[in-house]
Amino acid sequence: MFRPPFRRGFFLMNLQEESTSPEPQQPEEQQEFDYDHDLAIKIIDAVPRHTWPAVLDAAVTNIVDELPSDTLFRMAELYLTDYYLENPMQMIPDMLRIKGSEATCYILDALQLDKLPGPAKMREEEETQRNDNSPSSIDSN
Repeated sequence: MFRPPFRRGFFLMNLQEESTSPEPQQPEEQQEFDYDHDLAIKIIDAVPRHTWPAVLDAAVTNIVDELPSDTLFRMAELYLTDYYLENPMQMIPDMLRIKGSEATCYILDALQLDKLPGPAKMREEEETQRNDNSPSSIDSN
């Protein structure tokens, strides 16, 4: 999808110029930002406004390639949870496409949905618990 950068490309030339420049790097600044802040500003200024979508695609692809798998899983879970809270009717079709019909049905069966209390049952249990703890139901003996 993405071709490797040209060795004589604008950004690589700037990077090589930066690394061969006689000016010493400031270690305090590097520690504060953990990257070359000046180089970042130069690159941001050099990227044409209309090309930011391509830069975004390349940055995300390359950052994702370097992320540990546990970080990727947590990010995916957060994203999917938010997405399905906004689009609940898309959840089951996506599960069927991704996991298949047998696995989806097995996962849903394992939840034992018929045993989970609904809102009315939960309210009834809360009322019973409240009545059991009320001062009038406690024996004064």
